[in-house]
Amino acid sequence: MGISVDLRNVRVMMTSSFQWAMVLHPVGSHGANSPKHMKLRNLLSLLTSVLIVISTNASADIYTFSFTLDGAGMTPPNNVPGTAYGTLTVSDPSTLTLDITWTGLTSAFVRVGCGFQITPSSGLGFDFFPPTNMPTSGHWTDTEVTAAPASEWVQAIELGHSQVQINSLNYPYDGYGEIAGLINPSPVPEPSGVGLAMVAGGLSVTFRRLRKVRLLTTS
Repeated sequence: MGISVDLRNVRVMMTSSFQWAMVLHPVGSHGANSPKHMKLRNLLSLLTSVLIVISTNASADIYTFSFTLDGAGMTPPNNVPGTAYGTLTVSDPSTLTLDITWTGLTSAFVRVGCGFQITPSSGLGFDFFPPTNMPTSGHWTDTEVTAAPASEWVQAIELGHSQVQINSLNYPYDGYGEIAGLINPSPVPEPSGVGLAMVAGGLSVTFRRLRKVRLLTTS
């Protein structure tokens, strides 16, 4: 006994940040090569190309890097209970956005210092200052425009030696904060770019499948 597959009504659904739905109906013995299906295949091909371009450009000028901080990240290590984590986002033309959550500091939070080492003897630096002294635990986001272009910040971070440190009232010095840690040199994927890339990939797969579709007819 054989198994037959009825493709007279094929529905392909793809869901990512939004949903595409396509319904195919037979239009005679040459359904897969009919003008209707040719137009659909051409449309899918065009949509795939457009979405690939959009998903590439969506995150091309925005780079988000993560970090975690503790006393062991200081040099020499600092025996304190505080920890922190967050992200540093670099965007064109020259913007840095800090998003940080911390807990357990020994005194009020007064500054986040970022050091971007390029060579053993040179680098870039940028400090984020809260409007007032912050509590020993909390969350804070700040965006600043810098003198250096975004490309220089990104290149420095991707070398793998850039650091973030929190200065508190007990540890206010430039060279020695309360807690610190390295910035992860691998950017965090941007959700919008990932979502569009997934849709583009799904459309590409569907397009290839549609090229192979042969609608079955029953006698």
